[in-house]
Amino acid sequence: YQAALNASDKGRMRSCFAKAVLSSPRFFTLSSPEELKTLELSPPLVVKPVDNMGARGVVMVKTPEELPKAVREAIRYSRTEKVIVEEYIEGPEFSLDALVYRGKVIPCGCADRHITFSPYFVEMGHTMPSSYPREIQRKIWELFNNGIKALGIDQGAAKGDIKLSRSGPVLGEIAARLSGGFMSGWTYPYASGREVTAGAIRISLGLSPDLPRKECNLVSAERAF
Repeated sequence: YQAALNASDKGRMRSCFAKAVLSSPRFFTLSSPEELKTLELSPPLVVKPVDNMGARGVVMVKTPEELPKAVREAIRYSRTEKVIVEEYIEGPEFSLDALVYRGKVIPCGCADRHITFSPYFVEMGHTMPSSYPREIQRKIWELFNNGIKALGIDQGAAKGDIKLSRSGPVLGEIAARLSGGFMSGWTYPYASGREVTAGAIRISLGLSPDLPRKECNLVSAERAF
């Protein structure tokens, strides 16, 4: 139950990452624009509801004058009327899927994300496998694995958004589920020959994921328009 809360509330999530000393944006949680007076972060910043998904209410803010409006808008999308303000991390973004069975993380795909329409964050597609060098991908997976453990996810699934800054990978978010946007249901199975959704269903039924050990090595891309 605690792991579910940690993976659903972005404020709790960031606190877990900070406690585990994992690379993650500095952040500030608030309930009203008036609390911005104590904010110790400088733009560019990202404002988002602590408990929504699909980039609803999420926006990048480039000046202090834009912050109050962004906070009020994000509060509208929050069930608990709480908002997180965090530093913006420049760099490419990756989407990762994994199954977690008896505490062991089973990697299930790393995709290059295609994010557009700044100052909003709209994913218009993703491509697998990632075009980045294996050493970079290794560091991304290592950070993802540590983030999963920091949240306490030891059974089920995990979906991560990780950015690559100039100083290395930075944790965006980790959810206790598989990814949307067709990645877990289509893009990864087409690229790998492994049905990750079936594996997640098996885990939920108390069975082993039973994924084939050997993967295909095909290219699969998804685009929206």
